[in-house]
Amino acid sequence: MRLLKLRNFAGASALRLVSIAFSLVSVPLLLQYLGAELYGTWVTLSSILMYAALLDLGIGSSLRNSIAGRSLSKNPRALQVELRSAFWVLAGVSAIAVGALSITVVARGSPNASAILFLYAPVAASVPFLLSSSILAGLGAFVSQSFFQSANVWFFICVVAVLAIVDGNASLLKLSAIWGISFFAFALFGFFYSLKKIGFDVKSTLSLRSGLEFNFSRFAVGGKFLLLQISVVFLYGLGNILTYNALGAREAARFDICNRIFQLGMSFYGIWIAIMWTEISKVRSTGDSRELRRVFIRMHQVALLFSLGVVCVAMLASNIVSVWTRNAVGLHWTDALPFAFQAIAQIFSYVGAVFLNAFEDILIQAVMSIFSIVLVIPIANLLFSKFSSFWVVPLASGLLTLIPMLVCNFRAVVRISSVGRGEAIA
Repeated sequence: MRLLKLRNFAGASALRLVSIAFSLVSVPLLLQYLGAELYGTWVTLSSILMYAALLDLGIGSSLRNSIAGRSLSKNPRALQVELRSAFWVLAGVSAIAVGALSITVVARGSPNASAILFLYAPVAASVPFLLSSSILAGLGAFVSQSFFQSANVWFFICVVAVLAIVDGNASLLKLSAIWGISFFAFALFGFFYSLKKIGFDVKSTLSLRSGLEFNFSRFAVGGKFLLLQISVVFLYGLGNILTYNALGAREAARFDICNRIFQLGMSFYGIWIAIMWTEISKVRSTGDSRELRRVFIRMHQVALLFSLGVVCVAMLASNIVSVWTRNAVGLHWTDALPFAFQAIAQIFSYVGAVFLNAFEDILIQAVMSIFSIVLVIPIANLLFSKFSSFWVVPLASGLLTLIPMLVCNFRAVVRISSVGRGEAIA
């Protein structure tokens, strides 16, 4: 089991390293192609793409737990029925989202209307096919999952590299069309691959003739996961937009570049968390409380190592940004400290949260998520009025993460103990 985890982590991390290499190249390429002002607009528009994850309604996380916690050989039909229902529910949500987006953009007459449609509509249309990520994660196929999550980025950056060399007419529309169409194509291919990996036939799995059987208890679990996804978007995904609105495109560009440094590192931690989520679900189904305690301690040890790495990156951030952007963007190393603070709070909160997610003990997280959603924008605006700096949003997000960090870890200890008393096995 440990060898399999290490192989999964090594394989997924290797693919992530490739993505990091592409991302490192993409920033100077996009700055060269678009210029700082248009680059700030592009990163603000593209940052909104993470809202597409909310169209999943949390169903993907619920499906992931179902696949990880059950034996395919014992009850494949139940999983196939759950997958079919999830797909068609999300297909309906996707159709509504694309229609609403088209009507809204056309009605408002935005100067970037065509770029917005080409960027957002294909991503919204991809939502049911993105269940592939949940299927592969539930199966423990993290290398395949990482590939399909990254392939579109690789393709996009390669095309941008060509445009930066041969095209002197910078255009958001071109970038939007390339991103949107390639995103949909890779999502479609990834979905068919995941069905093959799980051993389900495409026709029998998706056929409406087989009927839809809705397990509303699973959709209720998905709804709680949706609240968590919303809070993550509000806490860690609004930085570009809030900074752009408060300080303008150039400061949004500074925020984006500094934030990317820490998010690149956090993506490795995310791979580890994803692997452990699946393992915790499987161990929980066996009722082995002693192993769950060992996993909990080991995850805190890993979290401490990642936190030390975050501190080192913060100390070197000024030099990293200077070299990375060829001195096009500058910052002092102290500007990176709020980003490091936010990252460390996330790292330790995810340890407790991933246990609660695997146990589907989501209510307390959902309640805290509501408070985070309500408070993050007012707190950020208050801090903007005091400091007027691009590091305000991660400072606000980090502060709002401290309480969930403590509560989730305490609650995880309680749930692990309940397994020892035989109370938490589904």
